Amino acid sequence: MKINQINTQVVDSKSVSSEKKKADSVSASPTSSVAAGPEASVNISSNAKKVSNISGSEAVFDTTKVSEIKAAISSGQFKVNAELVADGLISTVKDLIQTQSYKA
Repeated sequence: MKINQINTQVVDSKSVSSEKKKADSVSASPTSSVAAGPEASVNISSNAKKVSNISGSEAVFDTTKVSEIKAAISSGQFKVNAELVADGLISTVKDLIQTQSYKA
């Protein structure tokens, strides 16, 4: 069996500890903030622009349709389609059951 000679190097422990202290002090120092130069840029998507343009005063629903429904209810002319309401409720319950089964 042949044993190869290992390349060993004597290390001075004082120099190692002083180098470690230097490295620690550099990493512990607070990072300086770098000012953004002319090459820095921000791109905003078209969807983000649309969202930012929506003001709080804009309605999320059709106010004229709501007024028409209110008037129809007040006058007694509003008819509820029970079949559509039932179908919507069943669909919602199915979605909720599926969502709960995914969480379990």
